[in-house]
Amino acid sequence: MKQSPYRSKLASSMAGAALLMALLAVGVIAFLASFGLWQQQRTLSVEKAERDAQQAIFTAIWVPSIFTFGIYFKLCALMASKQ
Repeated sequence: MKQSPYRSKLASSMAGAALLMALLAVGVIAFLASFGLWQQQRTLSVEKAERDAQQAIFTAIWVPSIFTFGIYFKLCALMASKQ
């Protein structure tokens, strides 16, 4: 039995459409995966930035404390030298 030329064109166009849909599906999946990874990286960056900010505040709190202890010990030394 001989196939009609119309049927072979239809089959090739269906195969082309299936290939196009497969490529579109893979493209959408790749886009969603990259978006998910970008969001994850962004979340980690935000968490890291918050952690860095907390560490900076912690360090900033210690600087005045160290200066205050230094002034206190200097005053104690001055008071001891006056007596």
